Amino acid sequence: MLYFTIALRSRESTDKWDSVISDFEATLCSIFNQTCDDFEVYVGCNDIPVLKAPFDHRLHFVCVHTPKPKDWLDGCRDRAWKQLACCAQIKKDLGANLPHDGVFVFPVDADDFVNNKCAAYVKEHPDANGFKSEKSYRWNKGSRRMEISPYFGGTMNIMKLKPDELPDELPDISLCFDKPTCIQLNEKYPVRWDDIAVEGKMAQRGRPLEKLPFRSTIYVLSTGANLSRNDPRNGAARHKIHWGVLLKKINVFNWKRMDRKIRQEFGIR
Repeated sequence: MLYFTIALRSRESTDKWDSVISDFEATLCSIFNQTCDDFEVYVGCNDIPVLKAPFDHRLHFVCVHTPKPKDWLDGCRDRAWKQLACCAQIKKDLGANLPHDGVFVFPVDADDFVNNKCAAYVKEHPDANGFKSEKSYRWNKGSRRMEISPYFGGTMNIMKLKPDELPDELPDISLCFDKPTCIQLNEKYPVRWDDIAVEGKMAQRGRPLEKLPFRSTIYVLSTGANLSRNDPRNGAARHKIHWGVLLKKINVFNWKRMDRKIRQEFGIR
């Protein structure tokens, strides 16, 4: 079984709520496009959104009333808290049926797309520690082509989490943005690790991730709601010329057309 977990930002944290929900629903359609039905989807949110498309019993909403983020860092903490809430609910729902060797968890950003082979591949490799594709796609929404990239934002790691890496319950929500609490939670629960740190930290625990034989993710860049794209630490870098990046961008082999086959593979309508 593969558990997709999504942190959905609150209505009050954005002035583009209709767009956020539209992108989120597109992500759900991508997930429910899996070739294997052996998956569940858990969504951490402040309020359950009204969706246009119908989804079956595999979609679960976990309501956690986090305060409105004041800045980018608060937004990251909000996302991490909601991911952790999803894991706590997974553990609660499984109860005595929680496997002793853990469950596969795939944290997905609320505006990205995932390959329809993910759930089937996890089911075929139950003894793995987790997976990551060496490359995936970066896509400006609406563009006719995508960039092939080794880094593609938040949707990048499928981890097998052991029972003690899933919380029994969450601390009081008032501590959501408390720095000491966040540090303790980050040390204990892999779902809260920085996306780019997961592969190295899993290897340090003696549980290296395996490489997927296909590209797992389309990371959508131009929704206006991406935390990674709005990272203030990236501001100065955007104004510098990186010749290696420039050469990659003009290399035709680093690009892929957004064709019908890709749309079918990633469930893009």
